[in-house]
Amino acid sequence: MLDAVREEVEETHRFFVRWFTGTAKPEELVAFGARLHPDVLFIGPSGACLDRAGLLGMFEGRHGANVSFAIEIEDVKIVHDLGDHIIATYVEKQFGARSTTPSNNARFTSVLFSRDLNWRHIHETGLPPAPLEVLAAALRSWGALFNWLDRGGGDRALAKIRQTHAAVVTAYDALPDAVHKEHPLLATLWPGLRDDAHGDAGGRFREAVSKALKKR
Repeated sequence: MLDAVREEVEETHRFFVRWFTGTAKPEELVAFGARLHPDVLFIGPSGACLDRAGLLGMFEGRHGANVSFAIEIEDVKIVHDLGDHIIATYVEKQFGARSTTPSNNARFTSVLFSRDLNWRHIHETGLPPAPLEVLAAALRSWGALFNWLDRGGGDRALAKIRQTHAAVVTAYDALPDAVHKEHPLLATLWPGLRDDAHGDAGGRFREAVSKALKKR
């Protein structure tokens, strides 16, 4: 049964990607709707609730709305087999989303399926960004502030740079040992970043973080 659940979850999300990138045909939405229970309830990460009509209406208005959208599904599990119904969970990772902040995000999803794999209840919970993603976001903000300083931001820019530097340090210190073992270049470049954040050392460190994120 787990294989059937995994295939249903993965194929449904492949359809989501096709729909939002504009490659799915209208009849695919009809087929998706047929797999939704008439009383299905969808609860998004924000807590907003949609019934079947609301969920399908949301899709109808977003066909082809995001050509760079992508999804990965991980860790599909059956947590309860209740006979006529099944409760499954999985992690959905989104890349390039436009209606969610950050655009690269993850959510933990619980689904109540009927035995024939109709979707009856869907509840998504947003997951916090990984430590490396937090560091990358802090570095992007830091770089933007130096650009502001170069354009004449003065004391206000310097004050913000100091604040953001503290956020970068906090984010770096929060990196787990596994990240340092997988990406030893980060530890090598880190001392230079403190002394030359806007120069070559800062650029090399930001590039190393970007490459590390792409390997995830």
